[in-house]
Amino acid sequence: MKVVTAQQMAQIDEYAIKKLGIPSAHLMETAGIKVAEYVHAFLQKIPSNKKSIVLFAWKGNNGGDAIVAAHCLLDKDPTIDLKLIYLAPIDKLQGDALFHYSRLLEKYPSSIIHADTPEQLKETERYVQSANVIIDGIFGTGFLGEPIGQPAEAIKFINSCRKPIIAIDIPSGVNGTTGKASLAVKAQITLTIGLPKYGLLFADGPEYTGKIQVIDIGFPTEAINSVESNLHYLTKRWIKGLLPERQENSHKNTFGHLFIIGGSSGLTGSVILAAQAALRSGCGMVTVCCPESVNSVIESGFTEAITCSLPETDKKTIHHLALGQLFPVMKDRRCSSVLIGPGLGKHPQTTKFVIDFIQKCPYPLAIDADALNALAMVNTNLLNKTASPTVITPHPGEFSRLIHKDTDDIQSHRLSYAEYFTKNHNTTLILKGKNTLITAKNSPRFINPTGNNGLATAGSGDVLAGMLGAFLALGLPSIKAACCATFYHGMAGEFAAKTFGTRSMIASDIVHSLHHAFRA
Repeated sequence: MKVVTAQQMAQIDEYAIKKLGIPSAHLMETAGIKVAEYVHAFLQKIPSNKKSIVLFAWKGNNGGDAIVAAHCLLDKDPTIDLKLIYLAPIDKLQGDALFHYSRLLEKYPSSIIHADTPEQLKETERYVQSANVIIDGIFGTGFLGEPIGQPAEAIKFINSCRKPIIAIDIPSGVNGTTGKASLAVKAQITLTIGLPKYGLLFADGPEYTGKIQVIDIGFPTEAINSVESNLHYLTKRWIKGLLPERQENSHKNTFGHLFIIGGSSGLTGSVILAAQAALRSGCGMVTVCCPESVNSVIESGFTEAITCSLPETDKKTIHHLALGQLFPVMKDRRCSSVLIGPGLGKHPQTTKFVIDFIQKCPYPLAIDADALNALAMVNTNLLNKTASPTVITPHPGEFSRLIHKDTDDIQSHRLSYAEYFTKNHNTTLILKGKNTLITAKNSPRFINPTGNNGLATAGSGDVLAGMLGAFLALGLPSIKAACCATFYHGMAGEFAAKTFGTRSMIASDIVHSLHHAFRA
C-alpha cells in the first residue's frame, strides 16, 4: 500500500473527482460512513450501558467527514448520546460540508453544539466529561502551520480531557507531509482516509497518531496510480503472499538450515531466543555456533537446537581461529543461511572473526547486535565486498555508530538516512523502532505498521533476528525476508500484549505468540 504526502493525497482526490467523475459529496459521505462504522464497533467494546460520543469539527472537509459520521452514528443507534461541537462560525461552512451539516441539522438538531468562542467551548465540558470517546475532526491533511485561535484552544481542551481520542485522517495540528507538530491532538487511534500519509509515520507524527487504521473509501486504482510513491506500507495480505506454502511431502531440509553464530559468557540467552524464534518461524533446523565453554548452557536451555563448539578467547567469546573450523561444518551440514551477532561480545579477536566472516560467508547473511558493532569499528564499506546477500538490523543507537550521526538526528530523519545508507551500501537495512523501515538499493522502501511499545524489551531484537534468519533459510530474497520478519515480529508483539500487557511483556512472550501471528 502506497504511503503518500498530503499533496499527493489531494491529487488522488482531485483525479477521482475531475477525471473519473466521482462526486466529492459521495467521497465525503463514504468517509463519514466508514468512520461511523469503526466508532460504533469501538463503542461496543466499552463496558458501559450508556454510549456517549463527542465530535469536534471545524470548517473544511475534515469537519465534513465528522458531520457525516455523526449523522450515520445516530441513524445506526438513536439512543447514543452524541454531540457535534462545531468550532467555526456557521457562515464559514460551504460546499459538501454545508450540505451534510444541513442534513444533520434537519434530522438531529439537538446533536449540534456551536462553540466558536472560548466561553462556549468551556460550556461543552459537561458533554466531554461524560463521553466514552472523543472524535477529532478539526483539521485534515491539508493543514499547514500552527493551530491558532479557537482550534488551538479546542486541541488543548481535547488533550486535557483524559478520554480515548479517535482522529479522522490525521490528528489535528500534525503536518500531513512532514509530520511536524507544535500543538496537536494526541490520539489513541487515527482513521486515515484512503492511504497512509507520511506525516503519520515520521518526525513528530508517531507521538500523536496512536494506532493507525487505513479507511478504504473506494478510490479507484487509476486514481491511486496517478501519483508515484517509493514508500509502501506493509499489509497482512501482501505479507502472507510472500511466504511459501508448506508441502505435505516435505522434510526438515526442505525448510532450510540456519546457523546462528553468537553467545558468550553471560549472553547465552540471546542465541537461545534467536534459535527459538527461527524454529517457530518455520525453519527446518538451527545450529548454534558458540564458544565451547557455553555450549552446555545453550544445549540445556533449548533442546531443539543443534550446537557447534568453537575455539574461544580468554573472555569466553568466539576466537578468530574459529573461522577455519566453521566453514567446513557449515558446508557439511548443508547451511542455508546465517545469523551472526546475538550475544557475541566485543573482544578484539571476536571482532576480527566477525569482519573476516562477513567478507567470506557464501550464504545469505543476517548481521545483528555485536556483529554490527564490529562492523562499525572497522568500515561499513565491507558490506560492498561480501560474497552473499546481507541484511543488517540496527536499532537507532547501532545505526548511529554505523553512520557516525547523532541518534536524535537519525530519529528526526529516519527515511533520509536509511535511503542514503542503502544507496551507498550493498545490503538490506532494517532500521528498527516505531514504524520500522526496510530499505535496499534499487528497491521500493517499506514501513512496518505492526507492533507496540512492549517490543522495547531486552531480547526482542534477538527474536526478530532469528525470524529473519529463518526466512532467509526458506529462500526468500533479502528484502522480502526482512519485510516478513518485521511484520510478524510486530504482530506477535500485539498478540503477546493481549495476554501480558505491554508493560509486562518479555522477549520469550513474543516467541510464544508467533503461532498466533502466523495463523491470523
